[in-house]
Amino acid sequence: MAPRRPPGFTLTELAAVLAIAGLAGALALPALGEALARYRLRVAADDLLDALNLARATALWRNHRVSVCPATDDLTCSPEADWTTGWIVRDREKTKIVAATPRLGEKLRVLRTPGRQEVTFTGRGAASATNQRIVLCVAERPATSLAVVVGNAGLVHRDPVRPHEAAACAAAPARQR
Repeated sequence: MAPRRPPGFTLTELAAVLAIAGLAGALALPALGEALARYRLRVAADDLLDALNLARATALWRNHRVSVCPATDDLTCSPEADWTTGWIVRDREKTKIVAATPRLGEKLRVLRTPGRQEVTFTGRGAASATNQRIVLCVAERPATSLAVVVGNAGLVHRDPVRPHEAAACAAAPARQR
């Protein structure tokens, strides 16, 4: 009768399992980073939709102008700021901040309708000027693009992204942090 081997794994078996797990992890890491960037993009788009809807509701409730604008910090609107620096909802009459969204992740890009620095809702809930399109995407990934549109009537919704908008957003340079 042959002697019984004690239960457990040999060092060679453990090394092989660790090597396979390490290889699988190394292969999955880039895909995980991409999935995380797409998740952050969806969260940013939802936050923007929420901020715009909050601004409109606040304008209707208070019966005066409320704006959503890119922020240089949590308190200041800036026409030079890019939307990737975050945005604030500002009550124009009372000069108070209603809400603020922090800076977006490094891989995210935002393009807006040229010439429009902010979105302002009147006391009747309408958005001043023409339709505003804000396109969000992951850098160098046009297929990830999402568009948020504010119509003249003040209604906020997502919209399919136009191919030229997706390409421009994905090619946009990173902003200074």
